[in-house]
Parts: sequence; structure tokens; C-alpha cells
Amino acid sequence: MRLGELIDMAKKMQVGEEVRVYSLEGVDFILRRPEKSGRSLKREYKPETNLQIWIKEKCKDEFMPNHLRILLDLEFKMLFRPEYKEDLLLIFDELFYGEDPDVLYEEVKDLQYPKELRDLRYDLYLTQLFFVEQAVSYSFKSRFDPKYLYLQGWIRCLLMREMEIDKLLWSAIRNPPPVKFTKKDNRMHREYDPNVGPLWYTTDA
Repeated sequence: MRLGELIDMAKKMQVGEEVRVYSLEGVDFILRRPEKSGRSLKREYKPETNLQIWIKEKCKDEFMPNHLRILLDLEFKMLFRPEYKEDLLLIFDELFYGEDPDVLYEEVKDLQYPKELRDLRYDLYLTQLFFVEQAVSYSFKSRFDPKYLYLQGWIRCLLMREMEIDKLLWSAIRNPPPVKFTKKDNRMHREYDPNVGPLWYTTDA
């Protein structure tokens, strides 16, 4: 499914509804609008604006992932196959610009990774779901438009090998990504360019 279509679908989900968006080798990727908040929530709960991502695997309890899972997966892929850097940069940019992850996977299905690493579709599906979650339910003031540029900026930073993984993960839960990876896609930045395309930051950064 393309990103815009999935965002529209998520916005129309009713409170209490869940949708299995993707399945991959026994792993289900689920969007859910829960009726009740978790115990740790300190502010007023508004179920109509809450969208959650859940992963359900065979013989395991379902869980809510966070975006660090994507960054770690991509770090391992870069360590094992650094020669695929340009391929990953391109498909994750195309994902950000709205392409269907299954269409993108056809472009890179011949990339060979050790069997111990997750299928690349796992990362594409989960990244797209986090784009949707940030677009639909991030209710705080954002420095980015679109809001999910926050995650895409960190993906670009990681794949470009700009930062050691320890520092990058620490920064990715506290700070925005370096502006050189986001400025031309960010409608809130003075250097925003509506005509920019994939990989612009590889020559502009």
C-alpha cells in the first residue's frame, strides 16, 4: 500500500478498531486504535488521536516496537553489506516519498544478507507504519512537515554513516536529525524545495 493511502485509512479507523496491514513469514504488522490508555500516561487520553503499532509473531506475545528497532536493523545490514548502501538509501527515500513497500522490495529482493538478519521487507513495512503513526497521532508541536521526516532524517544519517551507532541511537530518542538530511523536504525550513527528489542530500550534505 502507498503511504498516502495508508495514512487516509488510519485516519478513518474507529476507536477500538485494529487492522492487520502486512504479514511476513508469520509476523503480523498491526495498526490499532485502543479504547484505553496505558497506565504510564500522565496527560488526558484522547483515543481518537491515538494510533499504535503492534507486532505479533508466532508463539510470542505481541508487542509495541519503537523506531530504534528499525535503526538497529539497518545498522546490522550496513555492517554486513556496506556495498548495498546506495540501494538502501534509494528505497528508503522512495518509501518516504510515498511508494508501496512491496513494490520497492521487488527492486532489491536480490540483495543477499545473512539469514540471521531480518528480511528487508520487515524494515520497509515497519518504517512505513511509523511514518503513518507520526503523521496521524503525533500531537505535539513538530519542527517537521511532514512530521515523519524526523524518522527519515535519522535513517538517512545512519545509512550515510555520519555518526557512530551509540551516539546515533542516543540522539534519535532525544534530538532531531542533522538538518542537512531534512531541510529540502521540510516545509517548515527556509530551504524547502518541493521539486527535490531522492538522494538530494548525498551531494548537498
